[in-house]
Order: sequence, then C-alpha cells, then structure tokens
Amino acid sequence: MTVVSQLGDTWSAADSSVRTIAVVLIGAAVLAFVGSIGSLLLALLPYNPRDAFIRPILAAHGPAGVFFPDLGALEEEAADCMTPYLVALRGVTTPAALELQLAYEVLKVQDIRRHEARFATFGFRLLFVEILCATGFLALIGIELGL
Repeated sequence: MTVVSQLGDTWSAADSSVRTIAVVLIGAAVLAFVGSIGSLLLALLPYNPRDAFIRPILAAHGPAGVFFPDLGALEEEAADCMTPYLVALRGVTTPAALELQLAYEVLKVQDIRRHEARFATFGFRLLFVEILCATGFLALIGIELGL
C-alpha cells in the first residue's frame, strides 16, 4: 500500500489498461490475503470429528472414550468425573477391547488431522496466490516506471 500511495503522477499518467491490471492484482492480493488468514485460522480452531464420521463407528462398536474421554458426559454422571472414567477404564480388560479403543481414537485423531491439513493447505495456496499477485503488481509498476 505504501507503493500505491506514492505513485502520484505515475498513476495518473499510466494507461487505463495498466491501471486496471494494477487494481485487479491488488484486489486479488487482498482477497487472497484475507482468505489465507481465514483458512489458516480455521486450521487452528479446535475441531471435533463430524457426526457423519463418528455415528457409524458408534453404531457398529459402541461408545469408546478411554483415551480421550468426553469430560462433559463424565461430569453429568457424577460430581467427580474420575469415578465414571475409572469404571470405563476398568472395562478395557482384553487386548481386543484395548485395540477397539485405540482404533477409535486413532480414527478420530486422523479425522482431526485431515481437517486441519485441508484448511492449512488451502491457506498456504492462497498465500502463494497473494505473493504472485503482489509480485506481479510490483513488476507492473517497475515496468511502468521504466526500472
């Protein structure tokens, strides 16, 4: 923006097509900037796996909450959430039960990772577009100034 504010006579003397291209490049850079910031912030926000992802697993295998328990549900069951958690933990008595709990949590963590990676990737791609647009704008100004 500092470059734009100091263009003065060069901007006035520039051909209308050059000004149009410059405005489009700056506009695209600003939109890409806002989009990249938004997308990167969405990647950082806490995320719970989608119901559509969790519901079939719960229907087939029942609730699994040993490794990452639902604290809200535990607090509803008892004044102290340790007691119901210990009951759930003691229910894992066989290797098959432990594997089920582990598989459930690994799938949840993978869904969270996929969500975060998708938004982070999109944010960095928009950042790349922003850099290209800003570079194109600066190159256009350099050409117009004869640098």
